[in-house]
Amino acid sequence: VLSTNPILPSDATIWVTDYIIQHYDVQTDTWYEYDSNNAGAATLSQVVPDQGYWVNVDSDRTVSFIGDAPGQRTVELFTGSNMIGWTSLTAKRMDIALWFIIDNVTGVECQDTTDVSVKLLRTCNIATESFEPGKGYFVDVTDYTQWEYPRNIPPVANAGTDQTVDQGDTV
Repeated sequence: VLSTNPILPSDATIWVTDYIIQHYDVQTDTWYEYDSNNAGAATLSQVVPDQGYWVNVDSDRTVSFIGDAPGQRTVELFTGSNMIGWTSLTAKRMDIALWFIIDNVTGVECQDTTDVSVKLLRTCNIATESFEPGKGYFVDVTDYTQWEYPRNIPPVANAGTDQTVDQGDTV
């Protein structure tokens, strides 16, 4: 979800028909769900920025959200697997995006797209893969932390052989 505002899962003008939206909450160890064919049993009441969601639809489609793209975000990560959504409009290599909290991160999982009809995860390579706009991930942390993103690129990670970056500078 790239919007800064919550979106109702029941809004058929966005989702069209026959869809299921699910979100995992690490704090309660619970999957929340909205099924358009069984709305009365819904446990998911809104789709909010910074959280990740599984969206299963009956046919291929593009879902567009209207709103402002979020800027820098502070996301609370709780001990365990946190389902997050990458709300930046640009991709960012995982090791750079997680730079300031990397010592607390034990892994990142993303959807294995070899069969999108099932919830199949694979371990991401943090050193080479990127968080992609609009996609969801599980970020595993050892302890509660607040993650700010997109944050200034760390000077050490951004300095190349042809430039010097002083601590505190932005690039």
